[in-house]
Amino acid sequence: MRVAGRISRMQLGAKRYMRIGTWNVTLLTGKGVEIAEEMEKYKLAILGVSETKRKGSGQINLDKRHVMRYSGVSRNVRAKEGVAIIMSEAVENKVTGWEPISSRLISVDVELEESITLVQVYAPNSDMEEVDKEQFYVHLQKTIDKSRERS
Repeated sequence: MRVAGRISRMQLGAKRYMRIGTWNVTLLTGKGVEIAEEMEKYKLAILGVSETKRKGSGQINLDKRHVMRYSGVSRNVRAKEGVAIIMSEAVENKVTGWEPISSRLISVDVELEESITLVQVYAPNSDMEEVDKEQFYVHLQKTIDKSRERS
C-alpha cells in the first residue's frame, strides 16, 4: 500500500484537539486493519481516504474501534477511484448522517461541539473529459451548499 497524505488538528474547545488526516492509498482492499493500526499510531480520530478502488457504497467495521464509510464505482465496472472516511468509535457515535455522492465524493455529518460536515474528495486529473470534470465540480458545490444549510 502506497500512502501519501497530510495530518492536521482541529480545535474542539478551549484546549481540546482532534487529529484529522487525509491519505491517498491507491488501493484499500484488504488493508483495513493496517489502516486502523496506522490511525492508532498517529492518534487520528478521522481519516479521509481517496483512490480506494472499492465498488459500491456502504459502511464496514475495520476493527472494534474504527468504522469506514465508503463510496465507489458501481459494482458492474472495473474498480477505480473511490473515497472513504474512516472514524474512531468516539466520532462514529456522533454521526448524524452521511451521503455516498459518487466515486469521487462522500460526505459525513458529525455532531461534535459544533455540527460539522466532513467531505472527502478525489478530484479529477487533467486527463479526464471536460464534461466529467464539470459534473464533479457541480456535485462538489452542491455538497458544500448542503453543508452550509445544515450549519
